[in-house]
Order: sequence, then C-alpha cells, then structure tokens
Amino acid sequence: MSEESFLPEAAAPSQSAGAQMTFWAVVVAFFFFIRKFAGLIKEHLLARFFGASPATDAFKVIYNSIIFNVYARAEQLLRPAYLPEFVRQREQEEGRGWRLLGTMVSLVVVAHLVVVTALLVFARPLIRAMWPDLAANPQAFELATLLLWLMAPALVFYSLSLLPELTLHAYKRFTLPAVAEASYNLLVVAVLFVGVELLWHPGHPRAILAAGLGVVVGGISRLLIMLPGLWSKIRLLRFSLAVRRVPGALVVLGLMPPLLLGIATGMLRPVVDSMVCTRLGEGMYAALDFGRKLSDAGIMILPLAVSLVVYPYVTEWAAAGDRQRMSDSLLWMTRALAFLFVPFSLGMVLLAEPLVRLVYDYQEFKEADVSKVTLALMCYASGLFVYAVEGSINKWYFALKDTWTPNWVGAVWAMAHFVISVGGGLYTSLGLAAVALAYPLTKAGKVLMLYLMIRPRLEQVPPRQVYPFLGKLLVASGVMGLCVWWLGWAIDPWVEAWHPPLAAKLLRLLVLTGVPGGVGVVVFLVLAWALRIEEVGQVWAWLRGKMKRVLRRGR
Repeated sequence: MSEESFLPEAAAPSQSAGAQMTFWAVVVAFFFFIRKFAGLIKEHLLARFFGASPATDAFKVIYNSIIFNVYARAEQLLRPAYLPEFVRQREQEEGRGWRLLGTMVSLVVVAHLVVVTALLVFARPLIRAMWPDLAANPQAFELATLLLWLMAPALVFYSLSLLPELTLHAYKRFTLPAVAEASYNLLVVAVLFVGVELLWHPGHPRAILAAGLGVVVGGISRLLIMLPGLWSKIRLLRFSLAVRRVPGALVVLGLMPPLLLGIATGMLRPVVDSMVCTRLGEGMYAALDFGRKLSDAGIMILPLAVSLVVYPYVTEWAAAGDRQRMSDSLLWMTRALAFLFVPFSLGMVLLAEPLVRLVYDYQEFKEADVSKVTLALMCYASGLFVYAVEGSINKWYFALKDTWTPNWVGAVWAMAHFVISVGGGLYTSLGLAAVALAYPLTKAGKVLMLYLMIRPRLEQVPPRQVYPFLGKLLVASGVMGLCVWWLGWAIDPWVEAWHPPLAAKLLRLLVLTGVPGGVGVVVFLVLAWALRIEEVGQVWAWLRGKMKRVLRRGR
C-alpha cells in the first residue's frame, strides 16, 4: 500500500502542493522530534556516565570528525546530484531510474569500502597526526583507536542507507525514512544504556565503547528499516559500475565536482574545531559538542523536515520554469522559519545555564563543565535562524541544477571559519568562545550571500512583504527577551532555597526554564497578534479550521 493512501483529506493529492508539503513536513517533524529527543537522552547519558572527560573526548572526536562527518558529506554529495536525476529518469521509464539507483549503490559501496579499509589500517597514525594532544593521553588514545576500529565498518551501511532514503523521497514518501532516522538514535540510546549498565558497568575504563556499539547497531538498522518501502520494485534493481552505459549516471557524476569542494571544506570544520579544542585542554571538545548538541535540539526538527519535503516540489517547479512559485515558496519558508527561530534563539541564549543544568548536570558532570557548556551553547544558539534557513536555500540552487554557487560560497566562508576558530581559539583570550562563535558568524555570511545571489534568478519580492514583517518580528522578540530575562532573574533566588535531592533539583531546573520560557512564548504570540504579523493569523486560521472539522465529526 502506498503512503498516499494514508493521506488525510486536507493533504490528498488533489489538494494544493502547499497542503501536501505542510502535511508531510508535520509528519516528518514528528519523527524528527523523537529522533532529537533520543539524541538529547544520549547526550544526557554521556554526561551522566562520563562527564566532559578524556573518554567523552575520544568518542566525540571520532564520531563527529570521522564517522558522522563521512556520512554527512556523503549525503551532501548524493542528495543534490542523485535525487533530481532519478526523478527525471523515472519519468521517462521506471527501469531507467532503478538502473541509476543500482549503479549509485555499487559506487557508494566500493568508495566506502576503500575509506573503511584505510581507517582500519591507519587508525593509530591518523589519530596521532590529527589530534596529537588527545593521543598524548594513553587512555584517551587507546579508546579513540578502539572506537574507530569498532565504528568504521558501520560506515558502509550507514552511508548506503542514504540511497533508499533519497529514492523514497523522490516518490514523495517521507514517513519510512523519518522512522528509520528516529530508530537510529533510539537504538544508540538503548545500546549505550544497556552496554554501560550491564556489559561494562559504570566506572569501567572501556565503558565508552557502548556508545560506539550503539552507532554500529543504529547505522545497520537505518538501512534495513527502509528496504521494505522499496521491496515492490526491487526486481528492477541492477548493480553495475559501468557508468557510461547507465542513463543519467554521468549526469550525476558531472554534478559532483563542485559538491566535492563543499564537502572538503565542510569536513574540515569539525576536524579543525576538535584540533583547537584538544589543544585548549581536556574536556574542552566534549564541552563544545555538548553545547552544540543542545542548540541543535531546537533546529534539527522542523527546518530539516521542511528542507527534505520541499526539495522534490521545488525541483519540479524549476524543471517547469515556474519562477513565481519558486520565489513565493522561498519567501514563505524564510518568513516562517524567522517567525519561529528568531525568538527561540533569543530565549535559548537567555536560558542557557538552566538548560545545561537540566540536561547534563548529574553525577560525573562538574561545575566547571557547566560553565564551559553554557558558554558554547550561548554562542551556538545565537545562530539558530541562520542554521534553519541554510539547508533550505541550498535546495533552490540545486533545483536549478546549480551545485557550484552554494559550494564555492560555502568554501569561502569555511576558510573564514578556520581563521576565527584557530586564531581566536589559540591566540586570543576568547578560547572556547571563539571556536563556538566561528560557526554562527560564518554561516550567517554564507546565507546572506546566497540570498543576494539568487534574487536575480527568481521573481522579485515586493519590499512590503519583507521590511514591515522584519520590524514587527524584532519588536515582539525584543519585548519577549526582556520578559524572559526579568523572570529568570526574579525567580532564581526563590528556587535557590530548594536543596539537592534529585526530585527537588529537577523541579527547580524545570521551573527556571519552563516559567520564563512559557511566559516568553505567550508574550511573543500576543505581541505578534497585536502587531498583526501574518504568520499568527495563518496559524490561528489553521487551528480554527481543525477545530471546526473535529466538532463536525463529533456531531
């Protein structure tokens, strides 16, 4: 049974593309929320079991800089090049699209087998060369080596799972890939908890290997969960490395050279940041990553869902030459994400310390760790809106068959990132703050350039749709920020009177985050309604329509 048969009336194929995109964005966002919640539990468990320790440094350096980095760059390479060409080949003949899929599967497997073999053979010299300060600690060096040996083979399955995901997206089937992504994080959490508590036990010098084992199990499951969604057409799959004989294969490969530039610079970001932080001291990279993961919790749900869902539609409009719909949808996406993430970013910056304590401050997590992670979170959270729109604006370029522009722009700003991270981190008193600020500052520069450069290629947006909205949004967000800051300051002495039992601590932290945050949301929405920001009216109209339909069914 196809996913379309599960569509509600409001998102049936006969309805507008906007209704369909909204429906699927909500569905995908739901599963992404589960994924991100599981990811926060994973970070909580790492902080609880290991704190910002050399063992945590070893896992985060290997996972972020190698395992997830390779997977993310494979996605960056395949999504822009493979998905549009698969759609075009499938429209001509179903078998042509599946021959292209078989060829891409073959190429991905061969390429990753080469990478994995190199990682296994050169694990020790690679770690010594890239992270000499980490390698100087014998315990951390041994753990990093074992983690790399354990997780590297899973890269084949983890990266291969991208092709079923992209193929399902090409058919506008989004649920199964979202389920697979959520299951990945859930399994990592389950294996980490069971491994530490039952296999290695807390305090064991190699207990961090449970986290690596979780990555292996999660990566394999991500691939297996999506395969049933393609099973009905699997007979069309033909594996081949003869790219010249497969329609569309050379087109896909021809789109990749500009992407490789972006991949090369993108892979260097976490590597450079990890090298700087390991030189700043033990636990500094773990603190940086704890802060980054907490800020990502607010950004990797709805924006990513919108980015994934909108891409097939924008590709179709670009192929039809419909510049007006591309322009309208870009404006809609930007305004919607600004309405959500400008105030959210401000609130997260103001509530950074209680948020860090709520998620991480248990057992092995020390007071010094709280200060470092809070600083990193405040820096990262300042750029939430920028991160939200970056993934989507790239899709408009890719839909126009332009893989060059977003990647050379990204490469230029990645160079600026290295200058800020290395120069500010090692040669100024900013230290960790410089490393964390490098990301939002350079992402903001990249996004601004991409918006300016795409304007001539789309229909022009009237200024009245931009500047009044921006002014109203800043006013509402500013007043909200003042309320959140004042409430946090006012209730802090009151909750400080509560003392350490775990239940009291949790309640205190929930009050410190929930009360100012909840009041801030109400203040922002009331001001947005009073200032007549259109997005509030649209949300209210949608909710009112839903309530009317529910009441009609009740009768």
